[in-house]
Amino acid sequence: YKRPYSDFPGMREINAIEAFNTQVQNINHLLRAADVYTQHLVAAMRGNEVDHDLIRAIVDDGKISTMNYSWRFFLSEREYECLKIEGQTRKICEEIVLSIYTALEQYLILKFREYLQDRFSNQPNNIYVATEKRTSYRSLRQIKDNYRDYLDIHLPSFETNLRGIQDSWFRPKSSWEGLTLLSDARNEIAHEGTSSSFEIIYLIDAYAPLHFIQRWVPLFNSNFDASIYEGRAPLLIREHNIRYRKINP
Repeated sequence: YKRPYSDFPGMREINAIEAFNTQVQNINHLLRAADVYTQHLVAAMRGNEVDHDLIRAIVDDGKISTMNYSWRFFLSEREYECLKIEGQTRKICEEIVLSIYTALEQYLILKFREYLQDRFSNQPNNIYVATEKRTSYRSLRQIKDNYRDYLDIHLPSFETNLRGIQDSWFRPKSSWEGLTLLSDARNEIAHEGTSSSFEIIYLIDAYAPLHFIQRWVPLFNSNFDASIYEGRAPLLIREHNIRYRKINP
């Protein structure tokens, strides 16, 4: 039995995965805008006419160009260095990365509340309200601790074997490192106005982390929903439990 959100004062009914999917759709609009801008920028750098059929496909059909998958196949070293120095594409790509982390963070917070709601489903409302009121979400580390302390879910132990893309700054060695890379980049962009630790320069640098979270979040959502709501233990949950027991026997 899952108590409806309306039973909890201050809670508005919102589904974490649906909210995430909506945000990802919006981010894809930003990525396509960056794609169109970059197509015009590169054409101008080369003194060429932009490919109007490609622009039409991006704008009208919701496509993205193959420029999002790599820079080495489409730019010379000189052109890439020019973009790096001039920074024409850096800011828009950094803003997309900022939006990607925001979507991830909101999902993790809303999903935590959904699972916490289920955990307290047989308790009086005031117990849930008091617990949620003193729960902080100011950083990824705090969110991680909330999942561990209240739900016995250890985010670093949930491994999906998803990785980044070689041509980009986003090349995590583990799923948890992927989340922390996004958090670190977000903090730099939000607090300093740009990222000094990561070279977020070109379309691939925005596409790679988006590609990652579009796969990590649904896997997390479906596997832990199966575990918490249905009492099942899919493979990724069993692997999570084994890793977690090794550090928390």
